[in-house]
Amino acid sequence: MIRASHAILFAALGMASCRALADDAATTLWSIGSPTDHEQYYLELINRARAFPAAEGVRLATTTDVDVRNHYNGYGVNLVLLQSEFAALPPRPPLAMNAKLIAAARGHSTDEYDNTFQDHWSSDRRRYIGDRISAAGYAFSNYGENTYTHATSAWFGHASFEADWGPGGTGGMQDGRKHRALVHSPDFKEIGIGIDPRSRGSLATAWGPVVTQDFAMPAGPPVPFVTGVAYHDLNGNLFYDPGEGIGGVTVNVSGAAYHSVTANSGGYAVPVPAGDAFRTVTFSGLGINTTASATITGTNNFKVDLKPLYSAPLVTGPAAPALGIDNIYAVTTVGGASRYDWRVVRKGVSGDPGIVTALPPGANLFAFVPATTGAWLLSARPVISGRTMAFGPATEVNAGTVIPPPSFALWAAGFELAATLPAGTLSANPAADHNGDGVPNLMAYALGLSPVAASARLLPQASVIQGNLRLDYSRDTSKADITLTPQVSTNLRTWFTPGQPGAPAGFSDTLLSTNGTVQSRRASVPVSPAGPAYLRLRVTKP
Repeated sequence: MIRASHAILFAALGMASCRALADDAATTLWSIGSPTDHEQYYLELINRARAFPAAEGVRLATTTDVDVRNHYNGYGVNLVLLQSEFAALPPRPPLAMNAKLIAAARGHSTDEYDNTFQDHWSSDRRRYIGDRISAAGYAFSNYGENTYTHATSAWFGHASFEADWGPGGTGGMQDGRKHRALVHSPDFKEIGIGIDPRSRGSLATAWGPVVTQDFAMPAGPPVPFVTGVAYHDLNGNLFYDPGEGIGGVTVNVSGAAYHSVTANSGGYAVPVPAGDAFRTVTFSGLGINTTASATITGTNNFKVDLKPLYSAPLVTGPAAPALGIDNIYAVTTVGGASRYDWRVVRKGVSGDPGIVTALPPGANLFAFVPATTGAWLLSARPVISGRTMAFGPATEVNAGTVIPPPSFALWAAGFELAATLPAGTLSANPAADHNGDGVPNLMAYALGLSPVAASARLLPQASVIQGNLRLDYSRDTSKADITLTPQVSTNLRTWFTPGQPGAPAGFSDTLLSTNGTVQSRRASVPVSPAGPAYLRLRVTKP
């Protein structure tokens, strides 16, 4: 019943909207901005070094990076002394990324590159570190800054600050180890990392890429952060790397007034109340629903990473699809994927690149209509944080020559197989509403909707035009196992079909156009001042 069903549908949607608004009102979004993959990578290196300084000293001393080794040799860095100094550093809590500090850091990196200088003053000599941070809107009680104008890679830049190579100190490292001291300082809670990726010149005369790290303690009473990064460990090195981040995941922390959504590079931060507490961290959205624990001590930050296992998507569905009809296939979900692409290739056809089709956001079902008999290869790939991943393993199917007539049973069985539902879940329950969207399974079949994915928004919409209540709908005449009929009522008790005795004058069901077996039709009834009129579609199956 279109008018009544839509009234029920709108009520249900209204209640859902109220709940969503109530949830959003309970917590406020805390955004870290949009750090790039390499800016986030710098932070992961910093937080690893702060948490385990002795181990970082070993990594720095044993690195095989050619640029880093050349600088070690050039400045005569004493790697034994370097390791002993790192072994003496105490562990520190992680730093949380801050959007305003990122803006300040990026601005300074760009200024340095454009004007070919390296300093903590701006090129016009009018703004020092604190001036630039304040101009970005960040209120601080303490700050510090590292900057380097030819950090050829994030690891190289990280090593330059941590080893602190240069003249004027012992063991080939700068006196006071001031850059390293900032990285490991207990006096900061937040950081902004800004990279200008441009470069010019050879390594000997290089300028850029430029990196600036702005460390800060916010003004006011200290507040701890739960922070971390969401990523797929695609290379299996147990550490975040550029290109692995998962964006769009909502992060909630129990007892916090804020929530966060991971940036495309994967990072997030949520301020939480100070004081010793065990807090539950919930990650949700994009096929992810998991929890972790954060142990807050006083005002110290705590790091919680999200590392879901990455499995390339598989395609499941009929092994012998029929020609000329929709054969429904499912793509296994990948946590963090915003959408999927599917590809079909003729097996054995040399040079066939296949046809790639994007699925709508949130959808993981697709319909395959074989053009000819024979073997076909179906595969899928996820899109994560805007990055298109590789296609998963191909599923081989063999298209047959038999084209069975459309039927509710065949249609339902296809969705059951694709969605891994027990046989009969849909086919034995035509009047049920499996996905809870207000559309019964049989009506979904009649109108070409999905019984698995919510599709109520695709229902025909009634409207009042030129004094007539209208309902435009489609009817597939090839579905001979059902009858789809418009009906009208003035009291919601007695219903009439067009031309039936007692039906309101002018009630009609008109064919507008035909496309193959699909008819576009319009049910229409004049609006009477004597009382209301209600239109519905009724589907029956013998």
